[in-house]
Amino acid sequence: MDAQCDFIYAWSPGRLTEMADFAGKRVLDVGAGSGRLGFAVAHLAQEVYLSEPVDTLREYLRDKIARLGLTNVRVCDGMAHSLPFPDDCFDIVLATVVNYDFYNVAPLETEDFLTACLPELLNNLSIPIFLLLLGKITVERAISIIETKILDKRGTIL
Repeated sequence: MDAQCDFIYAWSPGRLTEMADFAGKRVLDVGAGSGRLGFAVAHLAQEVYLSEPVDTLREYLRDKIARLGLTNVRVCDGMAHSLPFPDDCFDIVLATVVNYDFYNVAPLETEDFLTACLPELLNNLSIPIFLLLLGKITVERAISIIETKILDKRGTIL
């Protein structure tokens, strides 16, 4: 598994903090999972909200928050399409895109709305996003890949 997932094991929190200034910001991590992204910026951000639809992961996140003694990180239940927040209330929104081919998850067996409706979109987005996080490509190149391989000029999915 390590050989197949080097993009996961080689990931560094420093790559994330190089992409944006998290100091004093209100941050939302959508589909937080293990909270890797949210915890990586918690020491910088004013507030971090970890939105996760899976109850066992929410429990894990709450335990980790308590273990680390973090007072600015909160966990909430929510799917990407129905988060319990008003529009424009966060400075930065984070989302991890996982290539579900690694896990062989059947789309209808998951609660993840995007996975169930657009699994090919997740697979296509994961490549430029992981390359960007690893520092293999620039932000501009990642945007170019997304625009040319995933979106048409009107912003609709090909």
